[in-house]
Amino acid sequence: VMNIRDLGKRFIQFAVETEIIKRDIVKNKLGTDPAFDLVCHHLYRSAQFFRIRFIEPDHENIYRIYNEFNGPELEQWTSFPAPFASILKENYPEIEKVARLIPYDWFDAGSNLVRRDDEDQNNFEEGFAYADPDLLEILEIPLIYGSRKHALSKPNTIVLSRRKAEQYFPGQDPTGKLIILNDNKGNPFTVGGVMENFPKTSHLQFDFLITLTEKEFWEGEQTSWCCWNYNPYVKLRPGTDPVEFERKMLAV
Repeated sequence: VMNIRDLGKRFIQFAVETEIIKRDIVKNKLGTDPAFDLVCHHLYRSAQFFRIRFIEPDHENIYRIYNEFNGPELEQWTSFPAPFASILKENYPEIEKVARLIPYDWFDAGSNLVRRDDEDQNNFEEGFAYADPDLLEILEIPLIYGSRKHALSKPNTIVLSRRKAEQYFPGQDPTGKLIILNDNKGNPFTVGGVMENFPKTSHLQFDFLITLTEKEFWEGEQTSWCCWNYNPYVKLRPGTDPVEFERKMLAV
């Protein structure tokens, strides 16, 4: 039995994909049946459950986007398909930056066996997440070593928390060092930076951020609407009214 959350997700997915098909038809000048056009428009408008909210009260213009479904019970969730963030950036000039986070147990997000490349002993660690490089800048995450701009800019880079850097590389600047996950020697990760530990009051509680730069979990995954694993964060341009911006999103 499909619950309301799954139903809402599938409905939005179907509506968005239908709208994309319609736009492709129009772009290629193939024409559409008026009834088909009306159904597309109705589905797409009905699927607009997008909302935005502050990430932290002290950081103006930084928001996380979430879905809201007003069914028998109010349902809210923060995950979207992979291409959603790029569509936001391309279609809304009010957005200065957008970045995605995968905070769920998915591939190397969640937990892993971890070791330095020059050691044999593995440790079981939790607190892994995937992140786009711009997430460091959007959330203004303090870096002790490395820079926000470059720490996750290259494929197979990883940012460690201060406590994990001290655990694996005590008294050192570990940038450029290699760590191995799950004994996969053929796919080492380069430490791109060290971030300050997240405070206990933060909704983010991670010790390892793995880059999404050039990451594709399977062929076509980054352009597919199949999987809702990405939490989008946006930084609006100065002077943008978030209420008006939300209305604009809902008026698509």
